[in-house]
Amino acid sequence: MAVQEDWIARLTRSMIQDLCPAHVYKKGQSYYTSGRVRYVRLVEDTLHAVVTGRSDYTVAVRGDRTLGVNAGCTCPYSEYYYGACKHIVAAMIHLIENLEEILSDNETRVSTVKHMVTLVPPEKAVEFLTDVMIMDESVRQRFVDTFGLGHVRPVTNYKSSMDRLYSGAKGSDGKISHPLNFDRYFDNARASQSGGEFADAAKIYQTISEKISENMGAVDDSGRYYTDCFMEALDGMAESIIRNEMPAGKKHEHVSYLFEKLMEGRPVRFVPYYRSALETVCTTDEDTVFLHDTIDSHLHADGPVPDGTMAEMVHMQADALERLTRTAELVSLLEEFYYLDSRLCVRYLGMLHNDDDDDDDAAAAAAADPDQVLQAIHDATDAFPDNLGVMEAVLELYPETAPGYVSTLREMFVATGDWKYFFRIRGASCDWHADVEAVVMRFREKPDPGMAVNAYLKGSMADEAMNLLESIDDADLFAAYRTKLAPAYPGRYFAAYGTLIRRFAKSTTGRDHYARVCRHLASIKAIPGGDRSYGELILNIRRENSGRRVLLELIRGM
Repeated sequence: MAVQEDWIARLTRSMIQDLCPAHVYKKGQSYYTSGRVRYVRLVEDTLHAVVTGRSDYTVAVRGDRTLGVNAGCTCPYSEYYYGACKHIVAAMIHLIENLEEILSDNETRVSTVKHMVTLVPPEKAVEFLTDVMIMDESVRQRFVDTFGLGHVRPVTNYKSSMDRLYSGAKGSDGKISHPLNFDRYFDNARASQSGGEFADAAKIYQTISEKISENMGAVDDSGRYYTDCFMEALDGMAESIIRNEMPAGKKHEHVSYLFEKLMEGRPVRFVPYYRSALETVCTTDEDTVFLHDTIDSHLHADGPVPDGTMAEMVHMQADALERLTRTAELVSLLEEFYYLDSRLCVRYLGMLHNDDDDDDDAAAAAAADPDQVLQAIHDATDAFPDNLGVMEAVLELYPETAPGYVSTLREMFVATGDWKYFFRIRGASCDWHADVEAVVMRFREKPDPGMAVNAYLKGSMADEAMNLLESIDDADLFAAYRTKLAPAYPGRYFAAYGTLIRRFAKSTTGRDHYARVCRHLASIKAIPGGDRSYGELILNIRRENSGRRVLLELIRGM
């Protein structure tokens, strides 16, 4: 037998005597003779025994192929003395003198235990082992050591723990006034990840995200602390699911869970984060098909859908169809649901845009129908009349000769102030004068008189620009356009600007105001041919402001 061949067969009384002083050996021999060795078992290469002294002491002796044996006892002898105690001696003598009987009993015991195990359902056996390990720490530790489970962290009921954390922090009004600390939950989740326990990590992260989501009504999230914690937990859950390398069926259970949370839509601002987690988890075509089928079963189902959730579902479905290169279905989906969201609308219009290099038959077929394109343009502008992204996408589809093209360019120009749209109007205009007037009118409605004047100037309509400037009571605009308009209309410009400054100078007081008046006077003085009139303007301003000494001093110093 292997145990006997390893070290027991070589064990002699002389070897035992070498382990301790002579008087200890004699006491141990006496303990053996008097029958104090009450329990002996051989488990692999270790002798286990119980020896009765002042109390029962547990002895363990392990064979060592090079040094002989390593022995230990629960009595206090080893704390004060070197070598084996009398209890170890008694147990080893008992082993030598009763080896055959012990080995026979051991074989019988092993066979009997193995037979009994076959008679018990596995789940019952596991339940029994669980109870024993809960009650007996030594058995639990042997189990840990035998199977290399030292890295396993204690299993905590994180849901109950977080419920206690929240309930303990709530005031009488049910609100929580200070940020809660989730560090220990995140630390445990990260530790599980580091130990390769990705399923456990996913559960912890899932619990954190659930509890934060459930209790958002009780907290102040103005600083986005809870939102950030929720995002971190959801990202950690998605990462753990991916790294767990689980079978597709198990992974799809997580996909279903995340989708259900998205459908709950509580709170609404968390819905995009669930969508992001779903797209992260779905790493294969099989995952994408499962997600597509799950979404499809809800898109046309009866019953209410939380605000914002429907659009997120359509976005996910569109992404799934794009990954699966099912373009015809994608076009149909967007055509049906584009009105939910401006981004969906832009995406739909983009699918209808027919690039010369587009080899996609489905997209090309959609874009080839002019009536469908024009209808899509009208529907999009009706649904999102002021959305710049939609208008930009519409411009990519609009034929330049189509009604509405120029008006869309005009609205983009007024909304953005980007002159490229103004010059595109010029390229498509059938009545340039009328189109510029329409642009000016829109800027005056905003109001943005500076852009209105500039539109006239860039539209080569200087007379109209001068007329408009004269009708606007704004000295800063006169200063801004002096170099562009004054050379062509010096007399008119000087007269209008000077009259405005006379009123402006009297309008209020203060050194800053007077400094502005002087800056405008310097601007007026630079108007070509205005030298003689400028002196008269200064005299009028001095007379009209004779009591304002600071202003007069500033003018005198110019």
